[in-house]
Amino acid sequence: MNPSDDRAYPPLAYLSARGASLIALVGLLVLAACAEPPAPPPSEADAMALLDRIVSTATRHDFDALCAFGTSACWDFLDAAGRDAVPPLPPRVVQVLRLENTRRADGLWTGGGVLLQLCGVDGRGRPYATEMLIVRKGSASNPGPLAASEPVYWSGMRIARDATVGDGPEPIACD
Repeated sequence: MNPSDDRAYPPLAYLSARGASLIALVGLLVLAACAEPPAPPPSEADAMALLDRIVSTATRHDFDALCAFGTSACWDFLDAAGRDAVPPLPPRVVQVLRLENTRRADGLWTGGGVLLQLCGVDGRGRPYATEMLIVRKGSASNPGPLAASEPVYWSGMRIARDATVGDGPEPIACD
């Protein structure tokens, strides 16, 4: 290549798309193999404190702040459960289960958390039984803030059970 050629490309541009993809894949595999464990699960006290903040936020009907505690799916759950159905009273916690971080057979991590089973009556007079998983974002060396899988605690959502989670707790017994 002539250095004065207008079409001169940096050396990396000569890698084929396949070669660049292979390098990226190897890099990701190395990162996955060296992946740091997730942040440790929160304490039960921290999980209960977050639940208190979530309940306080919901009773103020501050739905932007409520959904900031969870995931983008919060808005869908809020629409399904009803913004007018915010419970007048806090939920009753009927079970607390601590789930530890676990390393899977493939070497990747499944993050743990504190699973809260909640019961109550929503603002429309309907009973609900919901599971809320409280997790700590971040990694073991750089733990982040707490987050809730389901800040719309009157939605009746349950945490899915599969081979990576295990059998999970018994069905919620609200009576």
